[in-house]
Amino acid sequence: MVAVRGVLEAYRARYRALTSETKGVILLFRNHGPGAGTSLDHPHSQIVATPVVPIQVRHRFEVAMQHYNDLGTCLYLDMLDRELRDGRRIVLETEEFVAFQPFASAVAHETWIMPRWHQASFGDATDAALDALAPALRSVLHGLPTRSATLTTTRLSIARRSATSSASTSSGTFGSSRGWQRPLDSSWAQE
Repeated sequence: MVAVRGVLEAYRARYRALTSETKGVILLFRNHGPGAGTSLDHPHSQIVATPVVPIQVRHRFEVAMQHYNDLGTCLYLDMLDRELRDGRRIVLETEEFVAFQPFASAVAHETWIMPRWHQASFGDATDAALDALAPALRSVLHGLPTRSATLTTTRLSIARRSATSSASTSSGTFGSSRGWQRPLDSSWAQE
C-alpha cells in the first residue's frame, strides 16, 4: 500500500507545482502497451501542462456545465448516485470512494474511481484522501485481467479542469482517459 500511496503523493506534488505555473489543463497519465499510444515498452508516467484545452476535456466540461445550468446539480455526483442505485457496474465501495465501470464505457475494463464529494482537482486531494484512495486503487488494479489474459493496454489519466472552470460543477474522477479515471495495469499495484 505504501508504494501506491507514494506514487499518488508524487503525482499530487507535481500536479500542484504545475498548477501554480500554468493556466489551462494539466494531464497526468500512466501508459503501458502499444495500444496506449506509447513508444516505450515499460510502464511510465507523464505529466503535461498546456494552455490548450483538449476538445474531449472541453466537451466534458461543457456537458457538466449544461447539466448544472439545467438541473442545478453536479453531473458527476448525479452519475455516481445513479450507478450506486443501479449497482450492476459497481466494482468497489469504500466510505470515501466508489469504483465503477461506467455505462457505455469507451474501452474494455474502463473503470472510474470517484470521490463521494465534490472535488474538481486532483491537486486539492488531502493526505487523508490519498490515504483512502491508495487501497481502493490497489484493489481495483488487482481485479483487472492480467496482461496474459485480455488486457494488453493500460492507462491512468488524471485531468485538471481549466482555470476558468467552476469547482462547484464537477467532482473529479480517477480512471481511464476521462476526468480522474482509469484502466491501469495491475503490476503498478505490486509492492
